[in-house]
Amino acid sequence: MVRRESNTVRGLRDILDYRDEFDVVLACAFESEEKGPEKFDFYDKIGEAIEKIGKRPYLPHKEINLNWTPQKIYSITNTIVIPCSDIIIGYLGLQSHVTGIMIGSAFK
Repeated sequence: MVRRESNTVRGLRDILDYRDEFDVVLACAFESEEKGPEKFDFYDKIGEAIEKIGKRPYLPHKEINLNWTPQKIYSITNTIVIPCSDIIIGYLGLQSHVTGIMIGSAFK
C-alpha cells in the first residue's frame, strides 16, 4: 500500500477517498521513534489477520504519510476514518499519545 502524498485535507475529496475504504482501524503508535521499526511487523500481522476475516484494515504506519501536517493526520484519522469504521482495535503495549487520541475519537 502506498502512502498518499497530499499535505492538506481537501474537504470532500479526502472524505470520499477515505470514508468507505477501511472496516477496522488499528489504533497504535506509528512513528518508528515511538516504538521501534520492529513493531511494524507485528502491526502487519494484525493487518493480515483482519484481512483473513474479510475486513479492510487501516494501519497507520502504512496509511499516514509522516510528511503530512499534524492537522491532516488528525483530521483524516480521527474525523474521517475512525467514525466510518466498524471496529477499532487499540494496541496498548506501548505508551503513545496518538493511540490515546485514536481511542478517544472512537468513543465520540
